[in-house]
Amino acid sequence: GIDHWSNTPDIIATAKGLAGGYLPLGATIASDKVFEGFKEPFAHGHTYGRHPVVCAAGLAVMNYMEKHNLVERSRVNGEYLHKKLEPLYDHPTVGDIRGMGIFSGIEFVKNKETKEPFDPSIGFNGRVVEQCYENGLLVYPGSGTVDGVKGDHIQVAPPLVVSKEEIDEIVALLDKSIGMVEKKIL
Repeated sequence: GIDHWSNTPDIIATAKGLAGGYLPLGATIASDKVFEGFKEPFAHGHTYGRHPVVCAAGLAVMNYMEKHNLVERSRVNGEYLHKKLEPLYDHPTVGDIRGMGIFSGIEFVKNKETKEPFDPSIGFNGRVVEQCYENGLLVYPGSGTVDGVKGDHIQVAPPLVVSKEEIDEIVALLDKSIGMVEKKIL
């Protein structure tokens, strides 16, 4: 993420994927400038800090990611995914497709010219999510991105180890699912 921009954060708070989802693990990563303030002793403590098994899981995940070059693989597969998603613009409801790496968002609109969103009562994104599920694909719903209420999108976030063949299958299922919902709604 941060390597895509020309700034350097002073603090990064991170969790979730550090241990690959196997165990809960979080970390605070600080620049030397910030860390200077913590070098002197002070009273602190965390209930679940420094658990050796959790830390070992986190280290194993980082080693796996480096060994299998998953960050670069995400970049390459992300370019492939975004190229494969482009034909989804042929759907009358796909207003925008954007993302970085293998994380993508697909925005749905009632009118492509004006970008007018669907009425929230239609639940367009929920219908797409449900249809994707019925077709064997898990995607994440999102709404309210226009004004806090209106605006439908889904997020597509395959795992870092996804193959090009699996990306092809994901896109085919998205295409099929969106088309099925459009036939019901439009």
